[in-house]
Amino acid sequence: MIMNNYLKYFLFSCLFLFSSCKQNKENDSLELNNDSSEILAIDYTVPIILSQEFKDKNELSEWRDYILVEANILVLANSITAYIAYGEGDIENQLNVIEKYLINLRRSEYPKTLNTPELISRFKLLNVQVTNTKIVLNEFDRLNLVKEFDKIFQYFNNCNNIIKYIVENKSQIID
Repeated sequence: MIMNNYLKYFLFSCLFLFSSCKQNKENDSLELNNDSSEILAIDYTVPIILSQEFKDKNELSEWRDYILVEANILVLANSITAYIAYGEGDIENQLNVIEKYLINLRRSEYPKTLNTPELISRFKLLNVQVTNTKIVLNEFDRLNLVKEFDKIFQYFNNCNNIIKYIVENKSQIID
């Protein structure tokens, strides 16, 4: 009788142990399937970079704050795919750096031909978008963040397009 009770408890605990081990094994295989998922196709706007010749000709190469913003926007663009697909990279730190350089840019002295309200407002808008992206960084999933990063690149491209427009039409601008 004692042996019979012992066997019941032994068999019950073995059954319990076996079923829990089997369940963990299934969960592990699900995790492996998630890790080996297909490569994600991440589409976002590519930042426009002005040529070095254009920068030299129009005093942009001497505008240190603009050069720093441009370089860090490129770093952000190059690290988006790794962040979205694998969670690698310190995107929050990169956004902080861009925000700092944008604040410095807005406070800096603009080159004479580029000191226009249109360009200043575009850089403010870019700064607002960078700040907004920092705020939602931990609230959105990584795939939805692509839209926020895309807005940053679009606003940066708008700034460069305004710069090109001002330079091309500077003969029409009256001081």
